[in-house]
Amino acid sequence: MATTDAHLAAAVLDGLVAAGVEFAILHNEEKIAGGDVGSDLDVVVAARPHTVIRQVRPVLERAGLRPIMVWDYDVGHTLTVFLATPNASGGVQLDLMCDPTGRGKYGAKTESMLESRVAGARWPTVGPLHRLTYLIRKRHVKQDDDRLTTLVVEARSFPAEDLAAVIQETFTPRVAESLSRVVFGGDTREAPPYPRGYHPRNVARWLGRLRKPAGFWVEITGDPPPELLNEVADRFGRILPVVGAGVRPGRLSQIGWLRAAVAPIRWRAGLYVSGGIGWPAGDLRIAPSEDLDSLCFDIVGAMTQRLAG
Repeated sequence: MATTDAHLAAAVLDGLVAAGVEFAILHNEEKIAGGDVGSDLDVVVAARPHTVIRQVRPVLERAGLRPIMVWDYDVGHTLTVFLATPNASGGVQLDLMCDPTGRGKYGAKTESMLESRVAGARWPTVGPLHRLTYLIRKRHVKQDDDRLTTLVVEARSFPAEDLAAVIQETFTPRVAESLSRVVFGGDTREAPPYPRGYHPRNVARWLGRLRKPAGFWVEITGDPPPELLNEVADRFGRILPVVGAGVRPGRLSQIGWLRAAVAPIRWRAGLYVSGGIGWPAGDLRIAPSEDLDSLCFDIVGAMTQRLAG
């Protein structure tokens, strides 16, 4: 599983501050400030994520980080941005959520969450009740019953009228009604509804992903040893959630290989590294090198350039 480097995570959040981005950490701000990051940073922003990326990119590049991949993990202007050091030795997974009207699957209005923000240990964070109700909704959708039960018990320690008011102002009507039943009635077995119109928007998102894959495919020319392919994949596996490597098979086997090995990774936030070249071509063709840092440096550069283009 990809991990986020604590020092680089702090550099990203400091970069958001330096670039003047209006944001709030969604949860775990105190842990992040203490160096306990986990897998990603969940951040609510006032502007669309692509705008935020352009705004903060010069600051992050001065801190030694390059955006290498963008993944639309939900509708409603929500993206994951993967950032890497120039040689891919470390990186950060930054989830940016901008959904003022609650179009995404959690039905949460980021405008309300941003209005609730308070000063954290180091960076601004979403207010406690807004954060708690969001986490309850998230655990309900993910059917994480154990964590959901714990969160509901915690929520009931707050005044009921305050809790009800936050639910109504933060979530779309259909989601707010369901969330209220979960919090006040305790029926966590109820199937969580989605905001109206979510499913058609989600289908459109998937179709767009098929037309323009988020993943990246590197072809290493010649006859590189499988060990080199695996070393490159392992290096990027520190940053990206899915990686793969393999030697391109003969012509008769290529269709099955493309469908089974390459396509599933290119349609996700991942990197596939293949040995040898053929048709169709990957996103980058590059000569093998005994210097792994140099090879990864060139791959990071090509991934960053693709985003810039």
